[in-house]
Amino acid sequence: MHTGKLDEKLSLKIEKAGLSGISAHTIQGWINADLTAIQNAINGLMQSGLIVKHEEILIHKHAFDLLNNKVRNLLKTFHKEQPLKPGMPKEEVRTLLNSDPRLFNFLLASLKEVTVDKDLLRLKDFSVALSGAAEVHKTKIIDLLTKGEFQPPTKTEMSEALKMDQKQITDILNILAKERSVVRVNESIYLSAIAYDKMISSVKSFYAKKPELTVAEFRDLLNTSRKFAFPFLSTLTQQR
Repeated sequence: MHTGKLDEKLSLKIEKAGLSGISAHTIQGWINADLTAIQNAINGLMQSGLIVKHEEILIHKHAFDLLNNKVRNLLKTFHKEQPLKPGMPKEEVRTLLNSDPRLFNFLLASLKEVTVDKDLLRLKDFSVALSGAAEVHKTKIIDLLTKGEFQPPTKTEMSEALKMDQKQITDILNILAKERSVVRVNESIYLSAIAYDKMISSVKSFYAKKPELTVAEFRDLLNTSRKFAFPFLSTLTQQR
């Protein structure tokens, strides 16, 4: 810091700022040097790829490397412990790294090994892999929902019938919903894809003959109860 060149001093200062980065204004107040010389040194560091700038924040390349390692390790552990989860909540990762939200999103865009899927993060080479037992349960869940048709067993009832805890049921249902083997109605009710498509077809056929559909008519159309008719209608209203 005493004998190095200006760009070396700036590089070291920015590197020490870590994932939080440091503003150019702070840099200018920290070092006794001509403002033009400071800006030229910063521009040179940016051109060399040693630092990057996001809005007014300067971040060292080593911070990116550190973030990449930390995020990769977090996701690797998460995938190992939660193999049925499609990814780790992005906000949870950000909190663990104690990073500013805007800066964190900017940094994520540079991570080639990480996929950002809405609010979830996962390693690019990760895919949900069901065990042999889970595959059997998956088949049984689809069978239960298919047989139940428009009066399907709730998540709690499936848990009891299959002797599985609710977490396992939820994880597998999430996978099935992503595959579109089932359709999520609400937190506890799911329809088989076959039943859902049949419901859509029945409603379309009804509207081809009449302009309005009452709750009672909808219930009778599906030969179900009000317990299910209202959630089904809510789902159709949300997806219209």
